[in-house]
Amino acid sequence: MRRMLTILLAVAVVVAACTSTETTTTPAPATSAPTSTTTTMPATTQAPTSTTTDPATERAVRSYDVGGVEVIVMTETDELPQRAEIIEYSTTLIDEGAGPKLCLGGILLSLPPQCFGPVIEDYEISGWAEEASEVYFGQRNVIVSWPPIEDRVALVADSEFQSDEMPYPPGELPTHCAGIEDFVSNDAIQQYSRALGDQTGGLYVANDGELVLQVIDDPEQHRTALRADGQAACVVQVDHTEKELLQIQQDLNTHLFGDDSASSLARAMGIYSSVPAAGGRLELEAVAVDLETVQAITALVDDPTAIRIIGKGIIVDQ
Repeated sequence: MRRMLTILLAVAVVVAACTSTETTTTPAPATSAPTSTTTTMPATTQAPTSTTTDPATERAVRSYDVGGVEVIVMTETDELPQRAEIIEYSTTLIDEGAGPKLCLGGILLSLPPQCFGPVIEDYEISGWAEEASEVYFGQRNVIVSWPPIEDRVALVADSEFQSDEMPYPPGELPTHCAGIEDFVSNDAIQQYSRALGDQTGGLYVANDGELVLQVIDDPEQHRTALRADGQAACVVQVDHTEKELLQIQQDLNTHLFGDDSASSLARAMGIYSSVPAAGGRLELEAVAVDLETVQAITALVDDPTAIRIIGKGIIVDQ
């Protein structure tokens, strides 16, 4: 699983959009009943800003602009729903005796493995799962109800495990770098990025494995500085420094892991990890990304353009 050991949070062209004020039902902590609140939803595009196809599953991977937040999700619908009610998710399931947990985020690779997540009610996995120390575990593709209620979800259907990797536009090598035949070594780019100090926008690995340097000023001067012996570097300009993104990440950690209801809310909504990544944005991963999830995150940040939210589960048409 991509960033399997990272558990940091339990959290592109802008087109014409409309902002609406409406009454929404926000999931409460597992011990409380849902409460109804009146909120102002961020603007959302009526159509994706871009769509690609996952060659492995032939599923559509759609990007949206939601009030400045970049949202990337596999979905069977053209628009993000207000609330996802059914999701398809490929992950590890672990049953320690109380029912199989749907692993969200990181998995501790012990024997047996360990993770956190809601329990799938009335689901028996011993027929196909591995066993160690009376704990059953294995990978599976499941379709379940969402969001969890009292930390439990209902099984709709299951099947053999599918890859949980998802190709998405920010991971592509920038177009202007496609002509580079011989890339500068990763060590050289990493050293150069460190030398930029607080001015670096950070690094990310493109889908083809090449390292991309992000800077906040004119990238040409950095391309020139790195060019040597026929080798060239892929350098792009972004709006936010890595230091700024790390501060946002720290602030979100404080909110979501603090001793308050937001921590339980984040777990209930499946918001579980973050890392500074492509495009100079803090990249968050969640199980299901709907408008309520986006709202919950944007309420905690000052600059939504610094955020990208990736839905690792597939929102099933409902």
